Amino acid sequence: MATEVEKWDKDQIKRLAQVSGRPLEVECAEAFLKAKWHVRLGTYYTDIASEKIRELDFLAERDFRFNTVAQNHAAIIWKVRLRILGSCKGFAAEQGPATYSVAAQSQAIEKPHFNCYECGIHGRNIANSMSRKSAETFLRITELSSARQVIGFDIIHRKEDQKNPPQVEYLRKTDRDLYEGLDCAIKAAAFWYQEDKRQNRRTIGGDDHAYITLNIPLLVSSRPFWDVSIDQGTAGDPELKSYGFHVSLYPSGDSEKPPEPIMSILCEAGKMEELTRHLNNLFDYFIKEVQLSAKS
Repeated sequence: MATEVEKWDKDQIKRLAQVSGRPLEVECAEAFLKAKWHVRLGTYYTDIASEKIRELDFLAERDFRFNTVAQNHAAIIWKVRLRILGSCKGFAAEQGPATYSVAAQSQAIEKPHFNCYECGIHGRNIANSMSRKSAETFLRITELSSARQVIGFDIIHRKEDQKNPPQVEYLRKTDRDLYEGLDCAIKAAAFWYQEDKRQNRRTIGGDDHAYITLNIPLLVSSRPFWDVSIDQGTAGDPELKSYGFHVSLYPSGDSEKPPEPIMSILCEAGKMEELTRHLNNLFDYFIKEVQLSAKS
């Protein structure tokens, strides 16, 4: 006979809700709203690989408009956008995230580039340049310029029995949850590349409008992560981290473009307010660089 739902343990339901990731999504959204971003929870996108509809935890955007004058003295209306594609991962008390990293000088990894592109006939050279420059600027702002690059994930399970004295065992769970979270954010960035092209095909197809966007995948963890260096195939001493970055060679969904490096940000939830300040500084830099390039 099924247990009546009214008699279920409220504390256990609350515990499961807390580690579900949903409270973390709202916490992240509130941090971006406080920093004056436009935020949406539970947005959906089309997976470019499977063509299935998937959910993104949160999407945050900032826009800026300015005008320049073309050689024929006609006005060009520019729209500059920074978009954050956020995926959140919560953890139970006995579990924690881990990453594996290699030195930034390694010849086996991709160089940092954010997903930056233009729509229409203006700004291609600007977008190509800002892909690299904006990634390098963010790493400098967050003091990650010389940091190790994350190339893999894991979840560590701490198992403690009730013996006297207690016995503690550490186990690898799987990298699936963290990998899928990051993959979700990256695929959302690829989707918005295609969607921007589709939506702006009519309005930004002429001489008088320009559009340029920076898409940044973001993986938020409910707690800091242990990072383990694996240079030369040997595990080093773990270090507890709040920030990190990951670069993957990823298809854009554009049949005319080869796969390109996309840098993602990794961040502990407790640093969200600090992260939004860094991203606001990045957006200010992005605007100034686009303005200077557009006017020249």
